[in-house]
Amino acid sequence: MRHTRRRKGSTGLGWWQPWMQMWEIAVAAPQVVAHRTARMAKSGPTRSSADRRELTRMTQEKFEAFGESASAMAAEIVRANLALWPSVLRAGTLPSLMWMPTARAGSRRSASKSALAAGAVPRIVSSAASRVLAKGLAPVHRRATTNAKRLRRTPR
Repeated sequence: MRHTRRRKGSTGLGWWQPWMQMWEIAVAAPQVVAHRTARMAKSGPTRSSADRRELTRMTQEKFEAFGESASAMAAEIVRANLALWPSVLRAGTLPSLMWMPTARAGSRRSASKSALAAGAVPRIVSSAASRVLAKGLAPVHRRATTNAKRLRRTPR
């Protein structure tokens, strides 16, 4: 049986976290849209101040959520690149580094270290991709689920 060590601070959720966030957004967003659409239809051409505030909030929240999402994803991509760089160098997988020998002839230890580093790169990339997606979905998820809860209490 193979044991893997978890990175310190890792949640261990991997791809589950972004999938759950997307599922919760897929459930909450139609509820919010239905509530707001019903509210707009009920108010007709003359909207109350509460309706105008809600419509303004709707637009403003989208800009804020997607701006925060882009920032969070960019920051996570930078962190992921910084974490990936040492493994790429150890594996010798950069085109500019292909001329560098990864192991001396007869050196099994150096060859095995290089192979371990090369095997770590796809795992690090996959983990980083799931974290980037989760970070990007977090602001949208937070607003969609919060709005669904808030609007559930508000009469249409």
